[in-house]
Amino acid sequence: MKKGRIILLMILQSIFITFTVDSQVFDIIVAADGSGDYRTIQKALDAVPSNASKRIKVFIKNGTYNQKIYLSSLKRNVSLIGESVDGVIISWNDYAGKTSLINTAESYTFLAEGNDLYVENLTVRNTAGSIAQAVAIRVTGDRQVFKNCRFIGYQDTYYAHKNRQYNFHCYIEGATDFIFGESTAVFDSCEIRCVKGGHYITAPSDTKLTSQTPDGTFYHGLLFTSCILNSDNDVPANSYYLGRPWQPNASSVFVNCLMGDFIKNEGWSIWDGTNNHLSGCYAEYQSKNYNGELIDVSQRVEWSKQLTTNEVYSYYTMDYFFRKDTLSWDPTQETVTPHLPEGLEMENNLLSWSSVSGACGYVLFRNDTAIAFPETNFYTDLTADRSKSNMYYVRAVSYRNGALSPRSESITVIPSGITLGENNEIIRIIRADKSNIYLSEQADIKLYNINGILIKEQKNSDQIIIGNLTKGTYLIEMKGKDGKSITDKIILY
Repeated sequence: MKKGRIILLMILQSIFITFTVDSQVFDIIVAADGSGDYRTIQKALDAVPSNASKRIKVFIKNGTYNQKIYLSSLKRNVSLIGESVDGVIISWNDYAGKTSLINTAESYTFLAEGNDLYVENLTVRNTAGSIAQAVAIRVTGDRQVFKNCRFIGYQDTYYAHKNRQYNFHCYIEGATDFIFGESTAVFDSCEIRCVKGGHYITAPSDTKLTSQTPDGTFYHGLLFTSCILNSDNDVPANSYYLGRPWQPNASSVFVNCLMGDFIKNEGWSIWDGTNNHLSGCYAEYQSKNYNGELIDVSQRVEWSKQLTTNEVYSYYTMDYFFRKDTLSWDPTQETVTPHLPEGLEMENNLLSWSSVSGACGYVLFRNDTAIAFPETNFYTDLTADRSKSNMYYVRAVSYRNGALSPRSESITVIPSGITLGENNEIIRIIRADKSNIYLSEQADIKLYNINGILIKEQKNSDQIIIGNLTKGTYLIEMKGKDGKSITDKIILY
C-alpha cells in the first residue's frame, strides 16, 4: 500500500455487532412502565429477603409512584437508588383523622423501619396539605442514610421517630413542626424550605440516648449543620421559629447555618402549657444571613444558647453526636461515591468507557433515561432510534451501597442517512484525496469526531480540508441551501 491515507466513506450504520448481557448490578429494578422486575416500589420491598446478610440494591426508574410504602424492620441492608431525584416521586395523601385508624404516626407516605438503609435520589411527598398532621416520611430504623432526597409536606413532613439517621444534601419542605420526633438525626448541607402558613421548623422529643456531655446539659436530638434555611416569597418576615420543644429532654441545634429574616428574632418558642424548654437544649453556632454575615442574636430567648467553638468541636462531631451508649457511627462514609467514568466513546453501536475502582457496575443513560446496567465497562446499544440525535452518559455504581457516581461527560451521536431536498436530490461526496473532501455542490459543512464534538467547519463551500487530521473515525454533516442535511461517517487510515 502506498504511503498516505485512504478514505473510506459509508453511511453511518452498524457493521460489527457486539452483544452485551446485563448483569445483576442491582438486585431489583422497579419501573412503572413495566420495563423492570416490578411496577411498584412496595412489590419490590416485599420481595427483599428478610435479614439479608448482603446488601440488597434496588434501582427505581423515573415515574410517579402513587402509593403508601412500608419497609419492615426485617428488611435490613437495603439500598433504594432513584434514577433522578426530580423524576422518582413517591406520593400519597393520608392525614391524621382521615379514618379512625390513621393518627399522625400512621399518616406517612413512606415508613422506613429497616436498619442500615441507604436511600438516594428520591422525592417523598404527602399532598394532604394543611388539613391536619400529614407525614411524608417516618424514619424508625437505626443507621439510616438519605442522600440527595426531597421530603415535601405541610405539617409534620419529616417524622424522626426513633434511632439514628443522617441526611446529606436533602431538601425538606413544610410549615408546622415539619421536622420532629425523638431520633438523633443530622441534617448536613440540606435545604430547609418554609412555606406560607407555618410558624415552627422543628419539634424535638426526648431522644432516649444515654451519651451526653459530662454535666448533662446537651441532649442528642436534631442537628442541622451547614444548612440553608429558605422560605417561599410569600412567607412574611419575622414569622418562623427555629423550633419548639414537643417533649422534655429534647434538643434542636443549628451549627453554621444560613437563614433569612423570616426567622423570628427570639428564635425559639415554648410548647404551650409546659416547661419542656427548661430541660432541653436549643442552641446555635455562627448563624449567618445569606450574605455570610453573623445574625444579631441579642433578642434570642434567654433559655436558648449560643455555643462556643469548643462545645461544637467536642459534642457535635459525627462520632460524638451519633454515639449510642458505647456504639459510635460515622455515616459520612456511606455518602462517598465512586469516581466518574472517563473516556466515554461509541463505535458501531458499542459504547465503552474507563473502568472505575470500587464500582460493581454502571448505569448507562440515553437522553437522560437509564437504559442498561452493565457490570462491564462497555455496552452495545441496539435499541436507539438512529434517525434522531442520542445523548449518552454513564454513572458508576458503588460496590458498597449502590451509590451513583457523578455523571461522565456526555457524547451525542448525530443522525445520518437522511435524504435531503425535493425530488430526492442528495448532497454527496464525489471524491477525496489526502488533503480534501469534495462535495457535489456547495453546502455548510461540519466535521465532528466520533464523540460528536465539532472540530472543523466550512460554510458555503464544496470542499473541506482534512490534511491536518489524525487517523480515525469522523462524522461529516452537509447542510444544503434548503436547510436540510445529511451526515456520513468517514474513516481515515
